[in-house]
Amino acid sequence: MRSNRGLSEVEAQALKEISFKIVRERDPAELLEDACKLESSLGEHRMHLVALGISEEELAELKRVKKISQMGSVTTRELLHVELCKQKLIDHCFTENWKFIEQLFDSEVTTTGPKHLRVHGTEIVVPEICLAEYGEDFASDVFSIIYNGILREAIDLYSVLASLKRRTVLVDREDVRAVFSWWTDFRVFVVKSFEVEDQFILPWVTRRVNVSKTVMQQTCRNLRRSRIAFNLLKVSNTDEFEGRMHPGEVINRFHAAWEKVFLELKSYFEDSHRILVPMVARAYQPTDKTKLEREIFHYLKGNDEADLVYAFYQCNWTSSQD
Repeated sequence: MRSNRGLSEVEAQALKEISFKIVRERDPAELLEDACKLESSLGEHRMHLVALGISEEELAELKRVKKISQMGSVTTRELLHVELCKQKLIDHCFTENWKFIEQLFDSEVTTTGPKHLRVHGTEIVVPEICLAEYGEDFASDVFSIIYNGILREAIDLYSVLASLKRRTVLVDREDVRAVFSWWTDFRVFVVKSFEVEDQFILPWVTRRVNVSKTVMQQTCRNLRRSRIAFNLLKVSNTDEFEGRMHPGEVINRFHAAWEKVFLELKSYFEDSHRILVPMVARAYQPTDKTKLEREIFHYLKGNDEADLVYAFYQCNWTSSQD
């Protein structure tokens, strides 16, 4: 049987083994250059294509993209086009050899704008973040109305960080500033959310529930919340590296600091649901929860806390707001 490259199965296997040896031993840029030589024999040309793992059409696209990347100076739009093409080649042609294409384009590309640098490091693993169902359990709703808002923002943050790593687009100072601008709002959102918990939710819970012998008692809770506040500040402080080190490294430090915050938040939220929800369910009625929500809503509305009001709506709260 002949393969679609006109070779027998034995020949194709032998060619594949030789090709992989070439990939391992030769510089990718040289290999691509040889594949593009007009004087190469048909056999050599095929061997190079197999080694590269691409078709004639894909080779043409690769040549075009590399030509753009080798220009002395390109616009940001052209640079983005190069990166998108590279990602396309990785996704469709180099799934088993993506490091090859990365190495092929590893040389720095200058732009007419600010200097761009890669986000180096391991792939970001986005944790599974489950939002509590709102409206199914009134006792759970008491906490979910705040926690879900924070977790939704956490999902967005992970999406941004993962995108910066996954797409291998060169990261510049504008990207770093955008991340920290978003973070400033998020940190305020978390702090204000906990203020609502302190002023309304927890006092309401402890009116009928004794939490003194649980990890949610006030001393333990204050300690955990202080740790969360401290770690939030550490994330904010990573912006001091902006301008002193590569933008990609700043993002790496930001991500490492954020991971600690997220683990603390996740643990705190899980303990609240595990310990307090059953207690609230035994001590209160759904109508009590509705009154609490109305108090919180009017407080936020009166203090112009638009972000937290939005969090309420995100939970699909449709209770009366008189």
